[in-house]
Amino acid sequence: MDTAKFALKSLLGQLIFIVLLIICIDNLPIMVGQYLQKLQWLPHSLLIVAAIMAVQFGHSRIFIASCLLFSSLYVGSIPADYLSVEQVQHFLPLVLISSMVGLLWERDRGFSLQGLAVSVSVMVASCSTVILASMYLQSLSMPWLTQLFQNSTTVTALKLNGAEVLLMLIVQFAGLARFILKPTNRHAALMLVTLSVTGMMLYFGQLLPQLMLSMLAAAFCVLILHDSYNMAFKDELTGIKGRRALMQYASTLGKKYTVVMGDVDKFKRFNDKYGHEVGDQVLKMVATCVDEVGGGGKAFRYGGEEFTIVFQNKTAQQAKLFVEEVRQAIGARPFLLRGSGREQGNAKSRSGAATQKRQEVYVTSSFGIAERDSQTAEFEDVMKAADQALYKAKAAGRNCVQLAKQ
Repeated sequence: MDTAKFALKSLLGQLIFIVLLIICIDNLPIMVGQYLQKLQWLPHSLLIVAAIMAVQFGHSRIFIASCLLFSSLYVGSIPADYLSVEQVQHFLPLVLISSMVGLLWERDRGFSLQGLAVSVSVMVASCSTVILASMYLQSLSMPWLTQLFQNSTTVTALKLNGAEVLLMLIVQFAGLARFILKPTNRHAALMLVTLSVTGMMLYFGQLLPQLMLSMLAAAFCVLILHDSYNMAFKDELTGIKGRRALMQYASTLGKKYTVVMGDVDKFKRFNDKYGHEVGDQVLKMVATCVDEVGGGGKAFRYGGEEFTIVFQNKTAQQAKLFVEEVRQAIGARPFLLRGSGREQGNAKSRSGAATQKRQEVYVTSSFGIAERDSQTAEFEDVMKAADQALYKAKAAGRNCVQLAKQ
């Protein structure tokens, strides 16, 4: 969920920047002046960096998008014997938008020759489909289509007919639908290109200026870096920060903090009874409750069914109030089972028919709390004390919170 929220915020922030850029696009030469000449190689450099980063982190679609935007910088250098610049500029908006939307609907297959070939094939197929659809619509006698946007001087200067404008908008909505269904960082980057191209072509009748290309390339780099951060520091199953992030955060703590170690009671027995799929759902639920801890606590998945919470500038007694709230929230959330998994399989073997019994299942959790003092000056020592307090909670009957003796 954190990745989806970041993707939505990133796309919104970039769109605001695009709107501001569109508002002042005519004044940019005055605003930037002589510095524009010094920045003429900036988009080239940033797009090359984005392509290299995409290769390093296996983002094949971002690599292809970077190469496509890089090639758009050299539209004016195409020999007139093969294709006129006007023809290229006429079809380039449809090519860019349909390519990005095609990549949006294509899944990332990693950076390999096979993955690149499939992605390029999808991109070429989407471009060909849109261009052929444009030619077909032009051949039809549809007065409403020929009059579409006829009063727009920008579209007239672009020499885009109503069919092409209509297709641009349809493809744009297809891209938005994909982004809404799966708002990831990579999809945000591709969606940003389609919105930028549509805005610039429909409102200004020109290709992407170098400054906007630089901004798109920088957005690619930022989103790739955020994805790599999630891979390194976020737990893939639960979505909260993982053990590596915990150890990095520990190095920033001062001299006053409290560590909480907790886990799900009898999780192995629960996993064996209901199956790993249900067990994964339990861990996600518990992670959600732990991540919502109050009092400024930072939640991490330590490993398996174990979770860690760190309270900076709080004593163990102060932290206990917030940990109790988490424990109660976990115990109050039921799971509704439909007889799936191993229980349903056993029922089938006995009766020969699927029996779906709706059953509510609850899980409980135990926590141990320890704070830093003169005897436990190092973070690892505080964690061991919290872990010992967790064992005390288990010995006390589980589903409780225990403080370490310090």
